[in-house]
Amino acid sequence: MYAVMARSVAARQRVGTVAATAVGMFAGGAGFGITALTVMSLHVIVGGMSQRPRVVDGQVIVRDVLDLTLAIDHNVVDGAPAARFGAEFRALLESAAVISPSN
Repeated sequence: MYAVMARSVAARQRVGTVAATAVGMFAGGAGFGITALTVMSLHVIVGGMSQRPRVVDGQVIVRDVLDLTLAIDHNVVDGAPAARFGAEFRALLESAAVISPSN
């Protein structure tokens, strides 16, 4: 079924190529997801917030951590650009550059 939908232009236009899902917002902890990528080329799965130890400036500090899964269809995007996209996406989220007001 997914293979047929992936080849169908009409199905792609109705379903889209990017999806976002929140799986951890009510569980009170982490969360991740696995998706059938033959339907969506990019799936962003947002897990929950949890407190975990992180090293900051050489010190171990408890920080709020958001679990986020990016599932990218390798039939559409090669691994190297997908990895660069994931790294840039993480850097933007960690720096909050995406939500900072522009001058």
